[in-house]
Amino acid sequence: MFRILLVDESVSIRTRVRQLLALDLPDAVIEQVGPWDAVDRVERAVWSFVVMDIGLSTGGGLTLLARLRAANPETAIIVLSSLPVEPYALEVAKRGARAYVHKDRASEDLVSTLCHLRRTQP
Repeated sequence: MFRILLVDESVSIRTRVRQLLALDLPDAVIEQVGPWDAVDRVERAVWSFVVMDIGLSTGGGLTLLARLRAANPETAIIVLSSLPVEPYALEVAKRGARAYVHKDRASEDLVSTLCHLRRTQP
């Protein structure tokens, strides 16, 4: 069993992503929060993965990524965003994210990315 925390401003996006993951990853415990609660949740519980959007209306997505990494460096962060892959994929990798998945490709790429990272995590 592994734990996934979904972080996005949009409740509907979080719900759709949770449904997508639950279908293909039945052994996962999946919880969802808005960005304003994410750091607290990462500090208080052990998560295998955080799947987060960096395209926040407040503009603080990269800052949130840094705060989540600082809160628990062992948690693998996957960015799921509608922002352009270039230049953001490289930027989030520099800041400690393990992967970048564009929201348009979530149904094709998110589960496979999680499975790959799960197999290769220490």
